[in-house]
Amino acid sequence: MSDVNPNFESNAMPNDYFRHQEEYSNDKLLYDSLVTEAYNKNGVPMYYYTTTYDITKDAIFGEDNTRTVERKFKFMAHHELQMELERFSSFGIEGLDNFHIYCSQSHISAASTYGMDALSGTPDTYDVYTPTEGDILYSVFNAQWYEIINVDREAEQFLQSKNHTWDFFVKSLADEHMTISDALSGDIIVQRMNITPDVFSVSGAVDEEKSDYLFDGSDEDEQPDDVFSGW
Repeated sequence: MSDVNPNFESNAMPNDYFRHQEEYSNDKLLYDSLVTEAYNKNGVPMYYYTTTYDITKDAIFGEDNTRTVERKFKFMAHHELQMELERFSSFGIEGLDNFHIYCSQSHISAASTYGMDALSGTPDTYDVYTPTEGDILYSVFNAQWYEIINVDREAEQFLQSKNHTWDFFVKSLADEHMTISDALSGDIIVQRMNITPDVFSVSGAVDEEKSDYLFDGSDEDEQPDDVFSGW
């Protein structure tokens, strides 16, 4: 213990750490290109709909009941193609609504900058978009709508912890009556959000009948008694 130098300063970084990072940059770029090509050639086409979410709308619960679907762009993704919506097993009925969708991070970064979609739109129209919870996905393969409930950017790491893949954990989209922006006024999401009926809803019948029972406040009606009896 007497030979230990108390003034010794250690370096937390490995030797030549930054030099190795620079040397591996080409390998990272190559692997990233291979991952992107694999998803684009073997995946399925999907549409990504960006949404707004302002937690300051409700200071107590952090909720936003005025969410808006802003725009969409087309991208390629990989997921286990769902052939059925539910499965019957010895444990009863198992829902298949929740599953993972994978796509290349570089591909999303490029596709999100297009004005309409990656095939007919104009590039560099928007800034690079980072996927977030609450966004909406539409699968062209099975014409199903999904909502992202969790985004994982650590799904795949290779060569000095470089991330290449987005992992979206999704569920079936519920009708949340979100506002549709003018840019999507003629899109199929308008029908999905505003026209899909609820078979158990009775609001339409109630609206038709309630006018006969609502108090109109006319002068001919007897006014209520004073709760303080003239005090």
